[in-house]
Formats: sequence, structure tokens, C-alpha cells
Amino acid sequence: MHRMTSTEFARNPRAVYDLVMETQEPVEITRHGKPVVRVSPVQQKKPLTGADIIALIEENKRRYGHIDDPAFLEDCQAASPYEILRDPWER
Repeated sequence: MHRMTSTEFARNPRAVYDLVMETQEPVEITRHGKPVVRVSPVQQKKPLTGADIIALIEENKRRYGHIDDPAFLEDCQAASPYEILRDPWER
């Protein structure tokens, strides 16, 4: 974490903002050697992509094992106007 005095910050606050945005690390502002303020980056939430969702599902399968719920497939089929959600092994 970067540190600077309140005097340095007052002289050039934009440099602090640029440093925080560039490094994605907070900057601690001190007064008489004691920390008084921390300028931190805002965590931006990015939208999930299909690949992100698949990765989360795979991670949950790895972590918790496969959870087989036959009622879930039935509910999906009942809610779907298409016949794409069906058991491929059933004829």
C-alpha cells in the first residue's frame, strides 16, 4: 500500500486518483505520521458471460459433487415451450 502525507495529497490529488486507478491498490493519507484517510479503488462489477456461468457451475460440481434432482428436469420441461429440455436417454 502506498502512503503519502496530507500535504502531498492536497498539492496533487489527481496524481493519487491516477495511482489508485493504475495499481488498483489503496493509498493511505497520513497527518503527522498517523493514517487518517485511505483512498481505495471502487470495485466494478462486470456482467457475467456464459463462460463465467459455466465456470461457476463446474466449480460448484467440483466442490459439492453432482446433485441429481429429477424433479428439476421435470420442472424445466413443464416451464419450457420447447422440447429442448428432455432426457437424451429416454426414447
